[in-house]
Amino acid sequence: MERHAAIEEASLDVLVIVADALRRDALDIERSDGSPLRLRQRFTSWLWFEHYYASAPWTLPSTTSLLTGADAARHRHWSHDHALTVPSLVGVIPDRRRIAVVNNPAVDRTSGLDVGFDEYHYVEDAAEFWERSHEILQARAADREPYFLVLHSNVVHDYHLPGSRAHFERHIGPADPASYFNIGHGVLSWRDITPAQRPVVRRIYDACVLELDERVDALLDVVDFDRTVIVFIADHGEGFEPLLARVHHGGRMHDDVLRIPCVVHLPSSVPPNVRATLEAARSRTIGTVDIVPTLLDLVGVRVDAPDGQSLARAGDGVATRRVVRAEDDRYLYLANRLRLNINLTGKNMGRAARMRNRIWHRTVARTHRVRAYVDDPYKLIVSELQSRKRWLARAVSPLLTGLHNGRPAVVVDGDRWIGVELFDRNRDPGERNNLLRTRADALVALQLAAACDAGDTTRSLAVLAPAGQGE
Repeated sequence: MERHAAIEEASLDVLVIVADALRRDALDIERSDGSPLRLRQRFTSWLWFEHYYASAPWTLPSTTSLLTGADAARHRHWSHDHALTVPSLVGVIPDRRRIAVVNNPAVDRTSGLDVGFDEYHYVEDAAEFWERSHEILQARAADREPYFLVLHSNVVHDYHLPGSRAHFERHIGPADPASYFNIGHGVLSWRDITPAQRPVVRRIYDACVLELDERVDALLDVVDFDRTVIVFIADHGEGFEPLLARVHHGGRMHDDVLRIPCVVHLPSSVPPNVRATLEAARSRTIGTVDIVPTLLDLVGVRVDAPDGQSLARAGDGVATRRVVRAEDDRYLYLANRLRLNINLTGKNMGRAARMRNRIWHRTVARTHRVRAYVDDPYKLIVSELQSRKRWLARAVSPLLTGLHNGRPAVVVDGDRWIGVELFDRNRDPGERNNLLRTRADALVALQLAAACDAGDTTRSLAVLAPAGQGE
């Protein structure tokens, strides 16, 4: 850790607002009067990072990456049963009150993410969460004590729970049977959601986005914009395409769950050269791991994060990473919308789905993981299942290929079945056309993925594209 004078005013406040499960397109919806979201209007003068990606497609590993600057593949924090293997960066944040208020049990104190904070509040009730957050901001405005504050709201994430009804009625209209229903555990697979109900699910989600918009806008009224760096991000997105087996979150690496909002406000005291560097970084592929190293740089501390880089120092002797990594070792979605889960009790699973999960775990898929390597416009996705026996992996390879939620190029290596996909999202924004066709293609892609995992994240994924598709 190195102290330096990135800015003249060392007492800058830092506010990080995490909107759980907020999709990148969610901020484009309109209010009931046809006007843009309040946040959309506020963000007009903020810095939008269009190529920002989550380190994991669900809350615990993604938030761990945020606070540690480590990729999910490095910290491997998939469960509360596992202690943090990578130190949190929160403890090195200097000369200010370090506070978190969180609304998701995945990141409560049992997650281990409270390390380094002076105050860490888990607030289950959504209304109480907003009240507590408002009180803390008001107290800091009154006493002028510098702060680093993380607010993690679950209001959008919980659109499938009964509490969403109040948001729907407030922002959309009467919650009659044709316009609203309790989604409940059906959110996991959409098996019990009829075709007529599918668009309703998105309207319920949007109602929760409108609630978030109003609540965060009210919080920002308390903030002193002249002395506060503000970061507004999601931890992951959400899926609404059941016909493509792209529902909910976790267990997939498509853009609906990985490419998420990241918007930054810089106070006027940030020097023009630092602001210009951050503005230039908007064209780069960046990730969750870069946020806290950037914030530390802005308040006068340079750290060597395990995987993250300060966006305020591009070109200052710092290598510009090309490839951003994401991983999930807990969940894996199949084409039949069964979400495999290493936790055999199965969160949000009914009895039948839990039984199928157990059968898979004890036979074909003893372990599973899915990884993504992002180098815009290319994304490489690697799905891997490990069988109980070497012969079993080969014997069931056609089954696994058919149940993959895409069209992978396949490699069977010992007891592992590996499906590999490469997408050019400029030409194929829906990520439907795998550019890798053969086992030989997959092997070359896996070599590049291995190089990235070994620390060489400056390699371009364009070398994997067929002739005429590369740079």
